[in-house]
Amino acid sequence: MNEGPGRVGIDFTALNQRMQRISGDLLRAREDLQALRCTGASGDGLVVAEISGEAKLLALRIDSSLMDPDDPERCAALVVEAVDEAHRALDEERRQRLDDVARQTHALRAGLPRPTEAD
Repeated sequence: MNEGPGRVGIDFTALNQRMQRISGDLLRAREDLQALRCTGASGDGLVVAEISGEAKLLALRIDSSLMDPDDPERCAALVVEAVDEAHRALDEERRQRLDDVARQTHALRAGLPRPTEAD
């Protein structure tokens, strides 16, 4: 470690270990997000949409009572609403899971000395 006037001692071994731990946490978070399945419903559960962590529509269940050839707009509107709800659920799940990793990254950065203008 270089210590002296204007220098701050940094434990690079500990810093590297923390960075590796955070990198592993990011990888796990990414894998967890890809494996996620979120659902959204509309019409009191008459339409249910399931999406993947990559926001791909995986399943769409529509109750047969909605199959009215004279009113296809009602069914279509409920499908859109259910898919939107599934996307909102996915966004919230992503936000919660990534907040933890962001806090760790912030803690890592907070532990580093800031460069001075003379550097």
